[in-house]
Amino acid sequence: MLKALDPTNGNELWNASAPGTSVPGLIGDGVVAGIDGPRCTLRRLAAASGASQVTATVGYAYGNNATTRSCVMGPSVLTENGRVAVSTSSTATFAVPGCGGTSSNQLWGAASTVTVLDATLNPIWTATDATIGCGTPPAGSAIAPFGFAATDTTIFVLSLEVNAYPANGCDAATCHPAWTAPLGGRIAFYEPVVAGDVLISPAWEGHGLFFDARGCGAAICTNLPGDAPDWESSAAPSPWSTGGSTLLATPLF
Repeated sequence: MLKALDPTNGNELWNASAPGTSVPGLIGDGVVAGIDGPRCTLRRLAAASGASQVTATVGYAYGNNATTRSCVMGPSVLTENGRVAVSTSSTATFAVPGCGGTSSNQLWGAASTVTVLDATLNPIWTATDATIGCGTPPAGSAIAPFGFAATDTTIFVLSLEVNAYPANGCDAATCHPAWTAPLGGRIAFYEPVVAGDVLISPAWEGHGLFFDARGCGAAICTNLPGDAPDWESSAAPSPWSTGGSTLLATPLF
């Protein structure tokens, strides 16, 4: 359930059905919510009234021959610089003769997608990472993006590594990262944050990492010297946010 509250008194102004846990994003006079299901859906509603304005289907498009299909939105909808960016994790199963592993000869597929759309939810570009296998499907996609950060020129996607995409796309419907950077085995837990020319990648345990948000002139970049404070640090607990040139942090507990 998506609810709009009056900031002066907390009274509910309107509510709308939006199954899922993805945090919505505001863009212009609208709010964009992600909805889980057999296919993931984005729904833009009028911020003032909750009236539905437009919807768009996102996520990996498994065919109608799938016996099961499921799509889960990423943790948040990014709305910056007139763009909407979302990630999805999709799974499907198929009955395929000759695919060993179970009595039903089950083939499974798992895919993560990143989709960038304009303010009216027309797609600009997508990026997809998919895998298949036989037998019991995984509980969730191990390659699902965790979250986003953005500058005017770049959209950063944090998953098992940092992936940096040109914000305006690549003159094609499907894009690949302009550069990537490994996390050194660290597990992403919070969304990344850009502060000036530095990208901060928090980690679940241990210290996070700093990266040059402008890249390094190569396809694979390494982190900058020094460690970002870890999420358990009383000096700077996560999740992170920025205010102008200042890096802010809000305690989790």
